[in-house]
Amino acid sequence: MPVTFNQIRIGTEYTRPQLAELWGYASYEAISRDAVTPRNTPFIILFITREKQESLTQYEDHLENGVLDIEGETNHAADDRMIRAVDTGDQIHLFYRQRHHAPFIYYGEIHLIRHERHTDSPSRFTFRVPAEHPDESLETELITHGQPNETFVPDEEGRRRIQQHVDYERSSRNRKRALEIHGKLCLACGLSFDEVYGAGYARGFIEVHHVKSITEINGPVNPETDLIPLCSNCHSMAHRERGRILSVDEIRALLRLNQRRERI
Repeated sequence: MPVTFNQIRIGTEYTRPQLAELWGYASYEAISRDAVTPRNTPFIILFITREKQESLTQYEDHLENGVLDIEGETNHAADDRMIRAVDTGDQIHLFYRQRHHAPFIYYGEIHLIRHERHTDSPSRFTFRVPAEHPDESLETELITHGQPNETFVPDEEGRRRIQQHVDYERSSRNRKRALEIHGKLCLACGLSFDEVYGAGYARGFIEVHHVKSITEINGPVNPETDLIPLCSNCHSMAHRERGRILSVDEIRALLRLNQRRERI
């Protein structure tokens, strides 16, 4: 049986043995690598684990806000094929799990945003993951990924599609409670969307920021200590550097520093 995704559903959990049986492999070992390229198919299949077994190579991989950052394998076997996927028509499909030995969740086809090709160390790749995005109430919250002189490949827009999204990682109830506790002013700069744009239009809009990366949360979230309101600008700056989240105090310090510079 050839490898297809006709029976695979976005947002559904799968183990490697289940997928091996669906695809007609004699053993799941045939798909035991992080990057699998089935013969005579246009597919590149990524099996990404955030928290890996201690005995394995500790690649730095994480998925957050619809963006997947990964390191390629040390042998660079699939690097060039992923880089050329747009030109060759190859499809990159993602199975992702937070911790080893857990089932993978299928996120569908993903799209390369940028890459850093290395030969003496793992290459780095950043993908857009359409099936994983912020809660609908936070739909404007995007992490900006920009890099000078990168090759720009425009995405198609305007096509109708049915989209499923995995939303178990965020809770609208936690968001509501956080706003009841902290209010709807940006805790870093004090901006009120109601005051700037008018209450009739803004209607209490504010973004809610996870103080700790959501990829590292394992269990209940405390809306009082783990969630805070930030305006869109401060929220973007909190996530500006990959692998690091600025605290509110650090954002305030940046604001004070640049305000002093303006007065000089």
